[in-house]
Amino acid sequence: MRKVIFISLIFLLTKFNAQQDFILYHMPSIPQITQVDPASFPDSKLDIGLPIISSVYGSVFNTGFSIGDIFYQNADGIMMPDVDNAIAKMSSENFFILNASTDLFFVGFKAGNNFFSFNVTEKLDFTFNYPKDLIVLAMEGNGNNLLGKRASLDGLGFDFTHWREYAVHWVHDVHHKFSYGARLKYLYGMENFTTDVSYMGIETDQNTHALKFDMAFDFRTSGLPQVMVDGDIPAIGGLNTNDSLIMQQSGFSAGYINNYLFNRNNRGLGIDLGFNYHLTDKLLLEASVLDLGFINWNSYTANSKLEAWDYEYDGIGDPISIFGDGSSVDFLKEVLEDSIEEDLKNNYSYTNESYSTALRTKIYASMEYTVDHNNFVSLSLYSSFVRGIWRRGYGISLQLPPW
Repeated sequence: MRKVIFISLIFLLTKFNAQQDFILYHMPSIPQITQVDPASFPDSKLDIGLPIISSVYGSVFNTGFSIGDIFYQNADGIMMPDVDNAIAKMSSENFFILNASTDLFFVGFKAGNNFFSFNVTEKLDFTFNYPKDLIVLAMEGNGNNLLGKRASLDGLGFDFTHWREYAVHWVHDVHHKFSYGARLKYLYGMENFTTDVSYMGIETDQNTHALKFDMAFDFRTSGLPQVMVDGDIPAIGGLNTNDSLIMQQSGFSAGYINNYLFNRNNRGLGIDLGFNYHLTDKLLLEASVLDLGFINWNSYTANSKLEAWDYEYDGIGDPISIFGDGSSVDFLKEVLEDSIEEDLKNNYSYTNESYSTALRTKIYASMEYTVDHNNFVSLSLYSSFVRGIWRRGYGISLQLPPW
């Protein structure tokens, strides 16, 4: 088994546009394989999982660059950073994805040609979309390669969801030749941050150095603390932490934790589907679709929206003639900031309506060839719908006898 894990880790350190659940996808000896392959028929007759000592899973994934892109080995054998190389290899849009889950309870049992299971699983999913120009802007500023060009931060944003899944699962095996399965899921949402619309650009004129800004965003939250700007403008979140009654109702006050764990009005449904087919005794075809579903968010919601906004600053030609002999740079800076802030306020809105989000749907397809009882090789294809874009990838897995 150690060889399987070692080979899989090599794939995690390379740059490829996929997710890395391939590790779990090819571990038929553990019951949790059904989480990514609903048609897999476990070997055991009875499986029981409890909190902490049961399944704990996490993964981190980045499409922008790999560790090998950031560092290089110099003539003395010392690893040195190479940021320019990493930036050169980045795509215009890049994703950082983190997800984790843990079984609070799991029970599964075999009954003839059927396998049934029930699980309660805590899950979180985080996706950060960062454009290449964001890194260039952070490293070089708005000059150099970006001078005279629009630094595009379009799509910048992140999605975060924390939810609990209550699921029933069924697998049916047909003469050890063909199996199919489905998992029906009831979803209880706890927190969410969703970026619906996001575009932002900064351009520095190469002749006059005038600055042009354009921006728009629309993001929704549920169950997050409210953040105020200038003391009276709600910006993010719908949970008023200064209201003791709301803190009790939301479950964030001592003695009211049950309100957080069970009483939020964020409900959803989901389904996983899969099938496995033995084309020959040695060749197995597998496919699955996971997390087809949604969550309706109704508790402590907020929608923060900035309509299309643009602003151009080309400096102040003669500040003394405009503000007088005693005007300071700090005073001019305050005037400029007040002007921008007022312009932003006119285009900004904050509401508290309910909304819905879809789960991040994943699709797997695999072809597995069994060499003998202790050895197999497989090729897996993966696709996931991430912030409106299908991300695809592949993985190769080998299982070798233990040392």
